[in-house]
Amino acid sequence: MTYVNVDVRMARDHRIMDVRPESVRIPLGVRSETDSAKAVEWTRAARAAALGLWTAALCYTREHDLDGFCPLSGIQHLAVEEVIDELVREGLLARAERDGRAGVIVLDPAASRRCE
Repeated sequence: MTYVNVDVRMARDHRIMDVRPESVRIPLGVRSETDSAKAVEWTRAARAAALGLWTAALCYTREHDLDGFCPLSGIQHLAVEEVIDELVREGLLARAERDGRAGVIVLDPAASRRCE
């Protein structure tokens, strides 16, 4: 069995906490920019989506020994482009292509961690 190591602080990493709520498609019943309680729920959903997608890409690349590369076909069942774009913007993923396959590189979150 293959494993990945994830820092226990990853769920609170500044790049996950900085994920913008507009990076996910939220049903109209939840998405509200005027209702502060719904705006908080919207933000939490965006952070959960980003953390889940980053973790899934990490697991895929490790499972297939791809040295950080994850083809989009390995995560597209979970991902929408906006969340991928948000993780790229936050420096947790980088767009890449390998052997003609579009994908992402899972970046080491510790490499660019801000001082806490």
